[in-house]
Parts: sequence; C-alpha cells; structure tokens
Amino acid sequence: MKTILKSEITCPKCGHKKEEEMPTNACQFFYECENCKEVLRPNEGDCCVFCSYGTVACPPIQENKSCNDASCCQQYNIQIMKTEQHKLPTDLILDIKSRLKTLSGQLNGIVKMLDEGKDPEQINIQFKSIDKGIQKAHYLLLDEVYRKALAIGIVKAFDSCPGDCGNEDKIAYLKNEFPNIELSDLTNKLKEIQTIETRLKDYNEKKY
Repeated sequence: MKTILKSEITCPKCGHKKEEEMPTNACQFFYECENCKEVLRPNEGDCCVFCSYGTVACPPIQENKSCNDASCCQQYNIQIMKTEQHKLPTDLILDIKSRLKTLSGQLNGIVKMLDEGKDPEQINIQFKSIDKGIQKAHYLLLDEVYRKALAIGIVKAFDSCPGDCGNEDKIAYLKNEFPNIELSDLTNKLKEIQTIETRLKDYNEKKY
C-alpha cells in the first residue's frame, strides 16, 4: 500500500483545519495552529500530532513501524524545536499579560487603600490575592519553559543514542511520559535526562 504523505489537522481548540505534509523520518511532536496559535502536542499513546489530530496517521505508523523505531522517533522534529525553543506560544503570552494587567490594577488599588487609611485587614486580603495571581502567572511560565527544555533534552538524547547505548529504554520512557508530566515533576525529569546526556557523551567519546 502506498504511504500517504498529507494529512488534514484539526485544532481541538478552535476547530481550524489545514492540510499539512508529514515528515517521513521524524515524529512531529509540536504543531502551532495558525488560527488560534494553540500549540498542539500528541495525545497519550500517540507518537505525533498527526496521529492525534490528523485525518491520516503518520508514515511510520502507516508502515506498521513501532513508535520506538529509529526511523520514526529518533527525533521529534529537531528543526521545529530549534527554531521555536526561545519563543513562547501566543496564547500563553496573552494569558500572562492579561493576568499581569489585572495584578497591576490590584496594586494600584492597594496604593489607594493605603492613601485612604483603609482597614489593614482589607489591605492584607488584597496582598494575598495578588500573591496568588503572581504565583499562577509564574506557574504558567515555568511549565512552558521547563517542559520545552525537557523536550529539547529528549530530542538530543534520541539523536545521540544509536539504539544500543544502554539508555534507550529510559529515553523511550521519558518520551512516552512527556505529555502527562506535571510541573512538580518536570525538574526531576530534567535532571534524569541531563544525567543520560552526560552518559551518552562519555559513551560516544569512548566509542570514537
């Protein structure tokens, strides 16, 4: 059966549809909707965005290859990761800016309360509200930064592991768990992938 190379992706957030050409030698892990700027990631159990949101599964899956085959998931999409690793998704930027504008208004409100000699307990309540707002905005930013850093680390590890490096099972595990990792566990996973990168560097230096 001839492999189909085009698939129509439907954004789960806004419903926008667009036909895209699929890579044949990599799993595309990120896809930004051109309409709402939502950054899509594969659903649990899927190897790429085409398998989750496309009308046609990716070429490796069409060819009945395992998601862990070197020809399929040796890398997610290095070009996308490299070009967008310093870019925050548009929707995240708008969300954080909106929260900060609200917090700015609350801070001005506290200044006014101080000038008017309001009850200290009321002022304290406003401070607590602002603190929660800042923590939430910071959480959103950290989740994006750490998650992207981990994705880049996994890409590098896949690229460095020839398939018999002794770390392939751990790398595959981190790759499969990636979409569902909570922020509280991201830093631990980053340490794991950094340890693997160090081992791979030593392995490749000894090999060559």
